[in-house]
Amino acid sequence: MVRASLLFLSLGLVLALLAACLAPATAMAQGTRVAVDSFRGPRGARARSLLISSLEEAGYVVISDAEIDAARDRLGVSSRVTAANWIDVARELNVAAIIDGRVSRARRSWRLTVQVRNGLDGNILGDEGWGGRTTGAIDGVRRNGAERLSQYLDRARSPSAAVVAEPTDGETPWYDGGPREESAEVLAEPELPGSVERYDSFRVSLSGGSMYRNFGGTAEVYRAQREPGVVNSSTIDESRGYEGSHAELGVEAEFYPGALGDQPFPFLGIVVSFRNSAGLSTSGCPYMMPCASSADRLAIATNQTDVQAGARGRYRFGPSRRDFELMAEVLYGYSAFTFDTDALQRIDRNAIIPPIEYQYVSLGAGFRYGIVPDYLTIALRGDYRAGISVGAAARTVWGLDTGAADGFLFGLDLIHEATWLFEGIFVDLRLEYFQMMTTFRGQVGCANPAAGCEVSGEPWLDGGLWELWPVDGTDIEDVVGGLHDPVSDHYFRWGLYVGYAFR
Repeated sequence: MVRASLLFLSLGLVLALLAACLAPATAMAQGTRVAVDSFRGPRGARARSLLISSLEEAGYVVISDAEIDAARDRLGVSSRVTAANWIDVARELNVAAIIDGRVSRARRSWRLTVQVRNGLDGNILGDEGWGGRTTGAIDGVRRNGAERLSQYLDRARSPSAAVVAEPTDGETPWYDGGPREESAEVLAEPELPGSVERYDSFRVSLSGGSMYRNFGGTAEVYRAQREPGVVNSSTIDESRGYEGSHAELGVEAEFYPGALGDQPFPFLGIVVSFRNSAGLSTSGCPYMMPCASSADRLAIATNQTDVQAGARGRYRFGPSRRDFELMAEVLYGYSAFTFDTDALQRIDRNAIIPPIEYQYVSLGAGFRYGIVPDYLTIALRGDYRAGISVGAAARTVWGLDTGAADGFLFGLDLIHEATWLFEGIFVDLRLEYFQMMTTFRGQVGCANPAAGCEVSGEPWLDGGLWELWPVDGTDIEDVVGGLHDPVSDHYFRWGLYVGYAFR
């Protein structure tokens, strides 16, 4: 009987001791107000929800998203709360701590990092991590999130303690709708350490996609070249053009030297891109020989190449990669749609369009913005292309006095940060429309005897390498035919880019 009494007494003392040890932590948790910001990365919303459940079960008061949004509205803070604004928000809501987190995936493992900042001064009090091979590892924040973060939350204090006189006569606290009395003391608002996400210093991507091209204009030509038996200088109008699509492959890279290391000047860099057609071909009927079937058509080796290189500047209005970012660029561009000119000389004259090699300077601008953090960023851009040349072949075929071509481009990018694969991987669906306008002038290269087709007799009967444009009388240089209006060259391109960004 005595032993039983001693046993119950010992158990009672142990339970009392445990209660005494746990009481301070429980008391500290009860009523402590905390704000949990959105978590970045894949499954970030789920990880945040699990942590909130853990904190609420431990007795912490987690401020709702609606309260945080209302505080932002009152303070005029939009979008994601920045480092400089968090002190104001913490004071407005009377929260002791601000918690944020990020989920990332690298080398087939998942990692959740949660960081606690002091509401009083914004200093980082500490962080904890959960990780493993599966997503179940980061779900562990539900079981012990509050317990592991309590060592930091217990030291957190609200900034309202320093600037607000709390009611002592049973009045409703100001942060629950009661009267607010501000003191003259104003706390400093330090920048929160570690809150600015790094700029990308280097990006490289491979692309695959398709291009559609529509090129053409109306040319005035000798009727005698089209209708056998006509022997005079009368002319007719005919359409000359090309329409088709082809697959293409490419590579693109951006490098910003100032974004390396501590990133003192991450704004200016260089960009290089290259795209080339895959499996592109063209064919036409032989000169003065109608095609009875597709087997009669002559194959013409054809290729499309696009190269750009130059400088690009960028500026982000905020600490996060999802924030609004402006871009501007100056690039040299080369876009060539070329044919085998020897084969081109053997097809019907009314099917001939010139090989074109556009050289231009592109002046462009645009912006990008993260609609959904990590998951979807959009970018819009446009540029004006000031022509330098259309290439010697184009002038030889359609007019030796032709000048440079001008144009423009509009582009849309839909970008997904594929951190669910591993950090830095991105996928970009890019849509582009661009157009070049060329005004062809002068006689074709065949008018020059050195080109191999000295004109003899009536020019409308000439059957040299290239068809002569109609002239006034017999003066080969006095051109009255050809292409009177600017020729439009339309391109529509889509491409899927898969790349890696170094930060």
